[in-house]
Amino acid sequence: YKSLDYYESDDRDIFYGRQIEAVRCFRLALSHHLTVLFGASGTGKTSLLKAGIMPRLWEEDYTTAYVRALGDPLQAVRAEVLQVLRQQGRAVADPQANTLRGFFHAVLAADDRLVIFLDQFEEFFLRLGEPLRRRFWAELAAFRDATVPDAGSPPESARTEPEVRFVISLREDFLASLDEARASIPELLGDSYRLTNLSDDKASTVITEPAARAGITLAPELVTTLLDELRDREAGTIAPPQLQIV
Repeated sequence: YKSLDYYESDDRDIFYGRQIEAVRCFRLALSHHLTVLFGASGTGKTSLLKAGIMPRLWEEDYTTAYVRALGDPLQAVRAEVLQVLRQQGRAVADPQANTLRGFFHAVLAADDRLVIFLDQFEEFFLRLGEPLRRRFWAELAAFRDATVPDAGSPPESARTEPEVRFVISLREDFLASLDEARASIPELLGDSYRLTNLSDDKASTVITEPAARAGITLAPELVTTLLDELRDREAGTIAPPQLQIV
């Protein structure tokens, strides 16, 4: 039980209650070049990314890069991708490319498959001014347009570019802020997934399974009492932070 800390990829074996969500988001990430994950604060978005989705991508030979938009997100993406590639033993240098497409084309091989996670993306709106935000959306749209063939194009016309996908994760109270990118990326809000609080059966799994891995059995009456006392009376769900603390 991790209290208010999020789950890391090494915690995959004790990350319970989000198996369905992890599979759905994993499939979304591989079905779209840009996916949005959103939910209320405390629903466990970072844990889902790190312990639920990333390990599944690694099993499919995808490389992942985890980025926080504390400053210029374009520079943060480039720095993290370079670091990940160097950790893989690749001798890559910053190509100083002017565009996101130029950067990926310079540092990735044609058969590379990369998923970039931009987590806690509400910081993008809290910390950055409009000019920097506008530049980010324009770069992202230009990269997408360069790598996704036009509808109806013959297969041979597909561009030979490395496969790069983005997952943006943010608090749902900032979801409307993404509307500023609608002109550049019309599908942005359509390819999304909402993470909600835990149902009783999922919360029960979160309570019992980590204990079982440690050889501990919890009395059913205790589990029922915990669920009854933690359940939100109106929503009928249980917030992960409250459950983890208790």
